[in-house]
Amino acid sequence: MVVSATSHLFLATDGPNITQSFSANEITTIITIFAIIYIFSIVSNVITLGVLLGMKQTPLNVFIAGLCCSDIISAVASPLIIKQLMDATAVKEYPWNRVVCKSLRSVLSVTSAVTIQLVLVISLWRLYAIHRPTKAMGVMTAKRAKVIVVSVFSVTTALVMPLPAIYMDVFLSNSGHLVCYFPREFKWSLNIFNLMDHVVLNFVPISVIVISCISITMSLLNQKLKRKEMTGNGESRQEERKVLIQLGFIIASFLVGYIPKFTFQIVAFSGVIKDARTYTIGFMAQRGLLNLTESLNPILYNVGSEAIWKATKKSFKRAFGTCRVEPLTGDSIESQGADMELNTVEEGNFTNAGNFTNPDR
Repeated sequence: MVVSATSHLFLATDGPNITQSFSANEITTIITIFAIIYIFSIVSNVITLGVLLGMKQTPLNVFIAGLCCSDIISAVASPLIIKQLMDATAVKEYPWNRVVCKSLRSVLSVTSAVTIQLVLVISLWRLYAIHRPTKAMGVMTAKRAKVIVVSVFSVTTALVMPLPAIYMDVFLSNSGHLVCYFPREFKWSLNIFNLMDHVVLNFVPISVIVISCISITMSLLNQKLKRKEMTGNGESRQEERKVLIQLGFIIASFLVGYIPKFTFQIVAFSGVIKDARTYTIGFMAQRGLLNLTESLNPILYNVGSEAIWKATKKSFKRAFGTCRVEPLTGDSIESQGADMELNTVEEGNFTNAGNFTNPDR
């Protein structure tokens, strides 16, 4: 079946013209860079997921586990996209079958959207916890967090998957090669898919995340000024600093991962890019930055949460046979008391509700 369309990509029905492939050295460099990113992403997220499954189940830990699952799926699926684009640029046949054609793009869209929605829930919950600390832990429990994670995956999949599954397919293009895309006669389905993927599930929630993070920062700064005038509590200042650092990591991760993605999408759909090589380089650059942030997220989780960091260190000690029982000294007893206090707060049975600012504690 010959389809009247010039696109060789899965992103548009009238994409760039195929002009030039990559050299052997360029292909080696690209494969090496992405292999390092994907391997590190899978390993780091699998380790973090394993650590979280062995920890006490709290709402934040459940959400982070959901983020790890999303990042693992993304790291597994992304190499298929890179291979597909590089083959298309070299005017080669579409390398995968119809099942991969119909599912690959939507799977990557689902993972990005799930990550965004879960971070949105975390940011809104944290904002609510600052203003209503007593009610926050009663509203959000580990069980409800699991329901939210499952619902986010299910609803996002239901919104993203149907159109590609129905209309995307492998066709014979004008150049005589097999390609995977939305055919021109179903361009309306591509427009709806892009609206749902880019606007509803990406741009809108990310805007809300940025606004909520700004609100959290302003609220914490205001509380800090009030407490400084009243008591000058050093412990409260240290806690606020940790929360601000964690929020800074979240915002930085989104800026690095998603601003290049949206910029590339705007440029690509505007028709400015005319050849496949430029398109593929731009796509790989923004996708590489996004995957890099996904691979670094487990590190940010450990930096932002003392409980996760302690559990990770304990897991590594056990894995390498260096874990030993230490005598109960004054410091260790004090540390155990802090851990008990941490678990009590996570369960919502805290007494100092007025100073509760970080749901991670």
